[in-house]
Amino acid sequence: MLVVAIVMLVSRFRIAVLVSAASVLFAAPARGAMVGTPFSGPTHADASVVFWNPGAMSLLERPQGMVHGAVIPIRVHYRRDYLGAGGEPYPQANMLGLLPDLFVGGVSQIGDRLRLGLGVSVPLVDGADWNTSEGGQPSPARYYTLKTFLAWLFISPAASLRINRYISIGAGVDITAALLQSNMVIDFGARVNQLVCQQSTGSDCAADAPLPREDPTYDAPMDVSGMAWDVGGFVGVLLTPTPWLRLGGVFHSGAGEVGIPVDLDVQIPADVRQYMAQNLPTVTLPPIHAAATLKTHSPMMVAASAQIAPTASLELGLDFQWVDKSRMSIFQAALHRTPETSALITDQVVFNPFKDYLSFGLRGSYRLLGDRLALALGLAFEPNTRLDSFASPMLMDMHKIVLRVGVSWRPTRWVTVVLDYGRFFVIPRTIEPNLLRPNANPTTPEEEALDRPSPTGRYWAEADRVGIGILLHF
Repeated sequence: MLVVAIVMLVSRFRIAVLVSAASVLFAAPARGAMVGTPFSGPTHADASVVFWNPGAMSLLERPQGMVHGAVIPIRVHYRRDYLGAGGEPYPQANMLGLLPDLFVGGVSQIGDRLRLGLGVSVPLVDGADWNTSEGGQPSPARYYTLKTFLAWLFISPAASLRINRYISIGAGVDITAALLQSNMVIDFGARVNQLVCQQSTGSDCAADAPLPREDPTYDAPMDVSGMAWDVGGFVGVLLTPTPWLRLGGVFHSGAGEVGIPVDLDVQIPADVRQYMAQNLPTVTLPPIHAAATLKTHSPMMVAASAQIAPTASLELGLDFQWVDKSRMSIFQAALHRTPETSALITDQVVFNPFKDYLSFGLRGSYRLLGDRLALALGLAFEPNTRLDSFASPMLMDMHKIVLRVGVSWRPTRWVTVVLDYGRFFVIPRTIEPNLLRPNANPTTPEEEALDRPSPTGRYWAEADRVGIGILLHF
């Protein structure tokens, strides 16, 4: 998960643009890899173990296919903590997003020991969809992101081998696709002020002179979109030291650094062009259309589980998940523009605004009526992954408690239907003042990239998860 900063230089006019890539998990509350039903995991016998733990494919005594889809409605709110230029409080910003959760896969048998599997999943999705206006006023989130979507699609062929009754191992390949779409607004009032200040002989510059900040008249929409493919690998192991104990885990290497070729377009407002022509005639502003490569990461992931079966009908488990997010960075990356504005910017500044993603969970399932009916219950804690100094409507996360319940019904020997519901209890977060205040005259690439309206204030959110799955037993 990543935010990529593109720095464009038009004549002497520097425009620092932060583009949200995968850094907005929920735009506020992040989630780790969610694949399959509330029953699924590194030690559970359904086809989603192609992703969760290929070693556990040995648990399937018959070939199985699985289709599971879920949607996660997310509601995020942000209230800035200081007054606007007119002395009025900024309107509360609100977002409603719908993130997908998909798995399609199957496992086949070759003899007693060998299993082959194939899974298609969307385990990592980021997104934001902030309202463009609130109460008749422009949204205070618009200079960070309005609409952002970045999803990782995994196509994962895998194989497993049961070495003996106690140990099974598995491995596979993640063919990954990164899909990016991002829309935001650039405050050209602030950018013009920077240019005027840089050309001024004085040492002090006002933040709102000569043009006012956050004035919709000087807003420039920016759109970025792209797609890339890469490859990673994964390995898993299942240990069954006793009939009532299972230990399992998986390591996904991720695809490492992935370059996403993108098209970028910035629509410079007519009022900005007019001001520049009248007051800074030596500085030209050609249309900004660019082709660039945004660098992001498909992160490493680890999932592990310990499961016991005190009775033939009851299963209890401890789950752990880790995603290597602290190595993800914000880049100001090299950019090629179209021939009419051709230039190459090679300077690059790297930030590390993330902490690793962690999840600690408890789960249980109980079978009724033999294998015809089963119930599942899960509870997990996911700490915040965003550092306070970089928190914003684009880089926001909060502590979460996640409750999931599920019902599995097998009406025939060939088909099982699973219904699941999840609730995210999100702990509100307040970002204190004096962290990222606007700078009237940023002079370093870091300052220019982070020159946004203050993101301080209160953030809170609600999120749910609703899904349905069908398992086919052959």
